[in-house]
Amino acid sequence: MSNSRLLVFIGPSGVGKSSVVRALQAKQLLRLVPSWTTRRQRTDEQDDKADHIFVSQEEFDNKVKNGFFLGVATLFDLPYRYGLPRFTDDDIQSKGRVTAVILRAPLLPLFSEQYNDFVTYQIEDSYKNVSERLNQRQQRGELQGKRLKEYTREVTAGRHLANRVFINNTSIDALTAKVATAIKADFEIAHPPHSNSG
Repeated sequence: MSNSRLLVFIGPSGVGKSSVVRALQAKQLLRLVPSWTTRRQRTDEQDDKADHIFVSQEEFDNKVKNGFFLGVATLFDLPYRYGLPRFTDDDIQSKGRVTAVILRAPLLPLFSEQYNDFVTYQIEDSYKNVSERLNQRQQRGELQGKRLKEYTREVTAGRHLANRVFINNTSIDALTAKVATAIKADFEIAHPPHSNSG
């Protein structure tokens, strides 16, 4: 299995990206490089399986000053910041597993400036299902900002950037099986580096 190629997951909030990634981690197919954020940790985000490392504003600021992040973003008119750490080829090496990151589609061009060998998978779900999930999060006290308003724009942008699109329209188990099959195809067979042209 190739260990130098990265796998990037994109897709709007609430489509099931985290659930799929956790399932793939459980199958020992992935090693996730988490992003860092100043938002509060949700109850379903266990420290050892979370997509993010949750830190204070002060700690995040210190990481920014030290050049720790490849890029930093605020999203959806929310007061939280997100940062993707820089990592080297040595960090990407993961025996028997693919190294993966979860990004928002607007951050992919910045990512591609530093890494040119990656495959992008977009996860999607219906607007109705996403709306229900985000409303549940809001009822639990999580600010949603413009997440739902930007759903269509983010899906459309992602389709132009993704190598593969997966629809979360059955179950997480079924979706995980489809993604796992794609990973085996994309990371066990030699391919030319990812191209962002066209």
